[in-house]
Amino acid sequence: VGWSSFSRDDYHSEHAFIWDAVNGMRDLGVLPGGYASTASDINDLGQVVGTSWYDPSQVTRAFLWDPAGGIREIVGMYEAEAINNLSQVVGSSGPPDGPSYACLWNPDSGVVNLYRTFRAYGINNLSQVVGDGTMGAFIWDAAGEVRSLGTGLASSALDVNDLGQVVGHLKGVAFRWDADSGVEPIPMTAAYGISNAGQVVGYYWNIPNPDAGPGQGAYVWSESTGMIQLSTDANSAAYDINDAGQIVGMSGGHAVLWEPIPEPSSLAALGLAVSGLGMAALRRRRRSG
Repeated sequence: VGWSSFSRDDYHSEHAFIWDAVNGMRDLGVLPGGYASTASDINDLGQVVGTSWYDPSQVTRAFLWDPAGGIREIVGMYEAEAINNLSQVVGSSGPPDGPSYACLWNPDSGVVNLYRTFRAYGINNLSQVVGDGTMGAFIWDAAGEVRSLGTGLASSALDVNDLGQVVGHLKGVAFRWDADSGVEPIPMTAAYGISNAGQVVGYYWNIPNPDAGPGQGAYVWSESTGMIQLSTDANSAAYDINDAGQIVGMSGGHAVLWEPIPEPSSLAALGLAVSGLGMAALRRRRRSG
């Protein structure tokens, strides 16, 4: 899932999409009265979450889409970032001109604010939520406990797997965190997603010295393989990975799916048939490293 636009300069034409190998690319539309939308995440039930824009002042509303019910508003949430297999959604709430609150939406009980200021970006199937706030990157559990990752005030936690392993970044350095080992740096600029196998995806970008270190662009990293470059496009990025090893991201201004192939240190890139411009599997599309 992600978004596509027919014009690089006209963001009013952005629409959320879902893609699969059987049906290809499908437009998810916008909420009633809206003019644009982006999709952020999809769960194993085929439910998609994202954000719809309403007017030039950038008023937003979160949405949930599924094949049976179509697109509908998540009342009380302004942006939706992630959804787990329990249909729980995390994102942000708060007025457009006021403070933002990390929040969790449950299908039965509605929206609950989790942590003052900023946003929640990821949720796993144990209902653990990660994001950033007044103490920097945090993890929240279903018991209501909020824990700082100790990664600094400017840090963000962007994803968490079902083992409780968290990835994110701090001032251009990616990290992985878990309760037993604490913080470990990863040789990326930002880490956006982590699978249950511990594979981490993101990008590397060396602004001061492009010739230093590995080539710039999208990468996948694990303890067994180290860094594997996914694209030679310096502006590419990998946003998410599933437990089958499939990776989604952006390369050459288009949404891309990278498929694993038998060689353990290689991946094959398949470009999605996106009309115009697009990005796939947005799990912090607009957040820089």
